[in-house]
Amino acid sequence: MSVLAVAVSLLLCLAKVLAQCSVDVSYDLASTSPTTGVGYMEESPVGSVTFSGSGATFTGTGMLKMYKFSAIDWRGIHSLLFNFQPTDPTLVAEVSLMTNDVNDNAGSFMITWSANQVKLKVSLRLWNTTTLQFDTRTDVQTITGLDLTVMTNVLVTIESSVITFQAGPLTVGGYPTPVTIALKHDEHIEIVGWDPLIFGKGTATPFSGVLQSFTHYNCIPIGFFF
Repeated sequence: MSVLAVAVSLLLCLAKVLAQCSVDVSYDLASTSPTTGVGYMEESPVGSVTFSGSGATFTGTGMLKMYKFSAIDWRGIHSLLFNFQPTDPTLVAEVSLMTNDVNDNAGSFMITWSANQVKLKVSLRLWNTTTLQFDTRTDVQTITGLDLTVMTNVLVTIESSVITFQAGPLTVGGYPTPVTIALKHDEHIEIVGWDPLIFGKGTATPFSGVLQSFTHYNCIPIGFFF
């Protein structure tokens, strides 16, 4: 096979991969038509979050609920991307950005921020065939040195063997190397209650700032991380 034929074949394979990894659902919160894909988003309470060309503005009183992601254990392959900018980037209190439980720090899949950092917390479980019970553990990964005075991107991928997490930009410019959480065979995120995926609540200090967009894939796009 000629070099040209090989190159064409590789390009066709790449195009096929790219076509297979398409957006599952996307909320462009700076748009008047924010939803792509199948998903239902609720503002709670009504009028507590305002929408404009800059995105969804939270003032500490409201939250957004994404019911597509209610009571799931995130098995399979997932990619999540959202971006935010806090009203006061110097705040030292831990503030929930995203969680699957509205109660204070009770989520098993949480992303929080405080001054110069973003944190991922996952509570994992694995069936123990000896005790016939679930073994549980909690893993927390923190990315520091972030410039929260600008729109900050948060990226998470979940696969059967690893969870990968990145946030940026850094105050020195650029993005940090993604951090990972290794998973055992069939280990997965614990389901807690029946809450949907929630933005804006989940810690004692609620979120105040702008959420610009949220996107979910049931695959990992090529070049997903910065």
